[in-house]
Amino acid sequence: YENYYVEPKTADIKFPEKKQNLIYIYVESLETTNASKASGGDQASSYIPNLEKLALENVNFSDKLNLGGATQVNGTGWTVAGMIAQTSGINMKVDINGNEYSGYSSFLGGVTNLGDILKANGYNNYILMGSDAKFGGRDELFSQHGDYEIIDLMEARRSGRVPKDYMVWWGYEDYYLFENAKREINELASQ
Repeated sequence: YENYYVEPKTADIKFPEKKQNLIYIYVESLETTNASKASGGDQASSYIPNLEKLALENVNFSDKLNLGGATQVNGTGWTVAGMIAQTSGINMKVDINGNEYSGYSSFLGGVTNLGDILKANGYNNYILMGSDAKFGGRDELFSQHGDYEIIDLMEARRSGRVPKDYMVWWGYEDYYLFENAKREINELASQ
């Protein structure tokens, strides 16, 4: 951190006059072992051929020449900690079960992250997730850092995006999440 961390509050961040949209996709528990052995995965035939192709043809972060993975830093290995690391550039070192980090008057007060920067520069922030946003304090993270409109399992039930009693494992499937995301993106694009 001493050598590479840049404090967002003092960084000279410039946005173009005509701002562009940013779509950021969090993918949890998707790893390169699902890719083909030829590309660095562990499968004879890729389970994720389209994602594998995207990664190979574009910038990807790997610990080897072909697809691999990043070295996981301590304090980034659970749901909300990974989201914090990606949006804040810091790891989450708290002396509690990380997925129970919620209920505080300020969620990582003093930290400036991507959501804060976007909101301060006129962006409307939305996050869609197929589970209950309360898990791990994600609702607090995204409401306090960027004032996101949160469209989670509970909102999907309320708004009819999924049936009111719908539940598969801990939420609803990515298929429905992707369909909801396409609908939201098209609606937002018209604004």
